[in-house]
Amino acid sequence: MPSEAARATTGRSVLSGGLWYVASYAIPQGYTLIVSIVAARFLGPDGMGRQSFIAFVAITTTTVLSTSMYTAVMRYIGETAGRGRAELLKGLLWWAWRVEAAAALLGGGSLGVAAALGSRPPGAWAFAAVVCAVGILHTVPTAVLIGLQRFRRAAVVGLVTGFVGTPAVAIVLWQGGGITGMFAAEAVVGILNLAWTGTLARRSLGAVERGAEQTPDPGDLRTLRRSVGRFAVLSSLGVFLQLIVGTRSEFFFLAHYSSDAQIAFYSIAYSAVAALRLIPQALANSTAPAFATLFGAQAFDRIRSGYSRSLRLLVIATLPLTAAGLALGPELIEEIYGRNYAGAGGPVQILLAAFPIIALSSLANSLLAGFGKIRVPLVANAIAAAVDLGLAAALVPSLDARGAAIANAVGQGIFALVVLFSAGRLAAPVEWRLAALARNVAAAIVGGAAGWAVLLRLDGFSGLVAAAAALTAVYAAMAIALRVLPSRDAAWLEEALGGRFVARVIRLCASRK
Repeated sequence: MPSEAARATTGRSVLSGGLWYVASYAIPQGYTLIVSIVAARFLGPDGMGRQSFIAFVAITTTTVLSTSMYTAVMRYIGETAGRGRAELLKGLLWWAWRVEAAAALLGGGSLGVAAALGSRPPGAWAFAAVVCAVGILHTVPTAVLIGLQRFRRAAVVGLVTGFVGTPAVAIVLWQGGGITGMFAAEAVVGILNLAWTGTLARRSLGAVERGAEQTPDPGDLRTLRRSVGRFAVLSSLGVFLQLIVGTRSEFFFLAHYSSDAQIAFYSIAYSAVAALRLIPQALANSTAPAFATLFGAQAFDRIRSGYSRSLRLLVIATLPLTAAGLALGPELIEEIYGRNYAGAGGPVQILLAAFPIIALSSLANSLLAGFGKIRVPLVANAIAAAVDLGLAAALVPSLDARGAAIANAVGQGIFALVVLFSAGRLAAPVEWRLAALARNVAAAIVGGAAGWAVLLRLDGFSGLVAAAAALTAVYAAMAIALRVLPSRDAAWLEEALGGRFVARVIRLCASRK
């Protein structure tokens, strides 16, 4: 008989979790944008550069020391709950706390040493050490909430504290707190995040444990901890390799061969596409604990059907986004950053060309994580990193920011192909519904062409608004005319989302068969 966790893992729960996941990623990006604008006003270029460097060091250190353990704990929380062994979860949580406490001491201590050795300003480095340590610890309760598919609880904490913390940072800067005051405010927000999320994780685990029918077996708990530790160690190498492809390693080549302006062009293009990727990535990441739970329950038929449907729906979501970015992206960058940044238009279009397949790779990666297949992403990242670095070395000297964009797009594209192929073998047979896929491609192309045609005649902000309206209207008309939604996917969406208006829109776009 399926466990309670497996029965609770439905299409509606996963979709709802994905939407909360999107909110937890997208809204904080807005908070970050506001803080960056305020910081740029009060700190000036030199101060902003120093703050950005300290933040980069803190974020990178946190990522290296926490991401692999977060993924491992989240994955095995889901699988253990799916197997109906909830009595083991509390022991796993306290073990994870101890491991990440050591990592927090290492990460925060390294930044503290930088402060003690005179890195300027020392107060900012000291508070950044607190931010780093707290961020590492925060991944443990977050992994528990996501592993148990308590997406809303995990999202609300960050949304609320960010809503309060953003004006707090702005006020500190306004009052002359400078870089040190800025990191001090972020440290306070981080501590509040940790306390709140930790409380929610304990309560969620308590609710699950009350339904457990067994007492924890020490041998089983040791086996579980070894599995989590092995998964985390293997994935840590993947995190390092992923940093090469996913965190603008091309900057080093641009700094050596090119100019500061070209670095700015690539930075803007990369950030724009990375922000666009947040939506499909967040939706895909929310499926990892669901796949792990169903894997623990041995519900392979549900995994196959869910994976195929998720791929098809993700294609439908990403194709119009890609068309809009290709058609409107360069003009939008010029309107936001100014005409001096027109050179970012080419790189953003190059990066967008690989966007659909990279978005699908997020889902494939979630399936592999759910099955505990850590070596496949590791190999894929190694190949992608080698290709990325090789192409950057070959292309950046002559093509500048465009060469960096090509290197990154090809590297991420290769990673995507490897993980999609491997995930497809696990979930075979994958139903792509190629006829519906072709209709979606056609609708996106025609919609994007309509927006681009408007921009040829109108420029500036008014032209951008008109082009966006034309693209949206034409794509909507094509989606209805071509019936881009397969009938079974439309029925699933209608049931999962509910609501009369949404149901009507879905039916208009649904195929007859």
